[in-house]
Amino acid sequence: ILLETSYSIHNSKNLARLLGIVLKVGNELNAGTSKGGAQGVHISSLTKLTTTKSNTKKTLLEYIVEKVEQKDPSLLGIKKDLPLLAEAAKVNLKSLTADINKLRTGIKSMVATVKMANDAGNDHVFVEKLSPFLGRVSETIDSIDERNQEANLAFTELCVYLGEDPNATSPDSMFKELSMFVNLVDSTVTKVREAEERKRKKAERETKRKLKKKSSKSSMSSTEGGFSSA
Repeated sequence: ILLETSYSIHNSKNLARLLGIVLKVGNELNAGTSKGGAQGVHISSLTKLTTTKSNTKKTLLEYIVEKVEQKDPSLLGIKKDLPLLAEAAKVNLKSLTADINKLRTGIKSMVATVKMANDAGNDHVFVEKLSPFLGRVSETIDSIDERNQEANLAFTELCVYLGEDPNATSPDSMFKELSMFVNLVDSTVTKVREAEERKRKKAERETKRKLKKKSSKSSMSSTEGGFSSA
């Protein structure tokens, strides 16, 4: 999960473009201040977009979503690009690494015990039964450890790509922040589209009301014209 999630974040063009828009808007708002001219966006700052209000009393995220919705709504489908993100946020890589090391230590201890029994010529049945099992378990642990190292490397590369310090953050922390942001984008898209639909329906009702009023006036004018001719 961690490996696939790191790859999917790295390869998501929609996420990259959306973060670029967030950066651009942030720099425009902070122009002339110490926060202006930023070169990147910290993942931990993304959720703050829902608490920062623009001049129109909308959150910055609502403002950004509205603009993107008008120009390229496909960018807002980032949740589909990151299907395993929420699950990956629940995995603690440090704990996983510690568990693998404990298993390896336990297997080494059992191997040493089997070797001692074999050297002493004791309990050949025990040695014959346990040795193949320990061999298979060792191979499984090696395979898991290899995938774990790949996940570590992929996460480090992802941090470099996003401009984050891999020594100052962890996969579960970063993925949790990103997952929250993706969910906020998703809910904001729904909110913006519902508001736009209400606005459209209101405009339709207003147009119908005006047409009905105009039609009523035309009807009255025709009636008055008929009476004058009489």
